[in-house]
Amino acid sequence: GLDTDAFSACMADQRYADLLQQQDETRRATGIRTRPTFDINGQLVVGAQGYDAFKSVIEPLLAQ
Repeated sequence: GLDTDAFSACMADQRYADLLQQQDETRRATGIRTRPTFDINGQLVVGAQGYDAFKSVIEPLLAQ
């Protein structure tokens, strides 16, 4: 299970606060509203998708 003490310590640690803030600003600027979202060469795969969703994005890129 979840080690609640370790989780609480991690959440209280501000070491990565600036990085997380920067990533959140980038996410908003690029229009990402859902997690998980995968940016594959500029094409977004949004939500928990199966193999076929990724395949339909990746195979045309590999064919280039």
